[in-house]
Amino acid sequence: MVQLLKKRGWGIDRVRKHQDWNGKYCPHRILSEGRWDEVKAAIEVELKALGGKTTSKKAAGALTQSKKAILFPQLQKSMG
Repeated sequence: MVQLLKKRGWGIDRVRKHQDWNGKYCPHRILSEGRWDEVKAAIEVELKALGGKTTSKKAAGALTQSKKAILFPQLQKSMG
């Protein structure tokens, strides 16, 4: 994951859980143990060590709920 973030010039702000996209409680063990922030912090440490950016230039480029509805209407129907 860190390599992908660095390659694309993305920061830690682009890291998402499956839950953010489709509502699935995933990664379930990390979430149930309350370690999501810890995992993101570890990714950020590695990203810094590789000289990657910690924040993205375009955080606004992330998909909003309205963009998801436009791009993935079938997902919207199955969740709504």
